[in-house]
Amino acid sequence: ARLNVADKLGLELDFQRQHLAIDERSYRLSEEVGNSNRYPGLRTLYCIHEVKCRILNPTAPGMEAIGLPSGIDFVVNRVRQSKGPNAAGENIVTGWSWKPVQS
Repeated sequence: ARLNVADKLGLELDFQRQHLAIDERSYRLSEEVGNSNRYPGLRTLYCIHEVKCRILNPTAPGMEAIGLPSGIDFVVNRVRQSKGPNAAGENIVTGWSWKPVQS
C-alpha cells in the first residue's frame, strides 16, 4: 500500500512512516465497468484497490503538499515511463479532494 501512496501522491516512504497510519486489514478490491478514457468506445474493467489511511498529525510540516491541514483540493504531477527503446515519459496530472469521515 505504501508504494502506491508514494506513486499516486508523491509521498516518500519515510514521510509516510512518520505521518500516516495505513490499515492493511481494511484492503478492499472492487471492480467497475465503464468506457475507456484513452480509447473511445472501448469497454474497460477497472480494478479499484482501497485501503484506509489515517493522518497522524495534519499540521506537520509537509502536509500542505496534500492540502492539509485545511483539507483543500490538491494536484499531483508525476511522470509514468513508457515502454520501449525510444519511449518518452507520460506526464500524468491527478486532482485529489478530501471528503468528510463517514461513521
